[in-house]
Amino acid sequence: MKNKAFRVILADGIALGLTLAVLGYILFKVIEEVRKVIAPIAEKLGIDRFLGGLTLTILALFVIFILVIILGYMMRLSVVSHFRDQLETVLLRFFPFLNRIKAMVADEIHRENATNSWMPVVLQKGGEFIMAFKIEESEHVGVFFCIKGNSPSDGETKTFKKEEYRYVHMDSIVFMQMIRAYGTGLSSFIEKKLY
Repeated sequence: MKNKAFRVILADGIALGLTLAVLGYILFKVIEEVRKVIAPIAEKLGIDRFLGGLTLTILALFVIFILVIILGYMMRLSVVSHFRDQLETVLLRFFPFLNRIKAMVADEIHRENATNSWMPVVLQKGGEFIMAFKIEESEHVGVFFCIKGNSPSDGETKTFKKEEYRYVHMDSIVFMQMIRAYGTGLSSFIEKKLY
């Protein structure tokens, strides 16, 4: 058992190390390319040495930040969002270790933004088990966002009478990993927690 735990820790460490190395390399290359583009403009404006040798790097980071904000606003368009989901699915097939970092980021976002009512759960309704977010619960009904597919944003909101369902909370990282893996590992989780 200890050997298995060590292998999991080792695999997680390698996955995180590779992910950070890839992201660092990509960021370095993007900064380098942006510097090349803005160098002539900064030189014409006379600000290429305003803060010394780091001026172009700081300007490049500022330009990247602005581009990220613009891309964030573009994500509100359904066409762009759909394209990103498709591209992400393809990338995750070629680079499965990115699933772990994505789950870690999603967990951080969830911890910062979620209230107590938005908790990842496995919902049992009759003989069906559904991965969902518990939105709210009153004395007589519960409202859940039921996940469809392999994205936490794909799904629908459903309301059930309280006597029709039961659920168990799940760790956010495990929840995101299971969603991305189309439910892989869910059966053993259900066996442990609901039976």
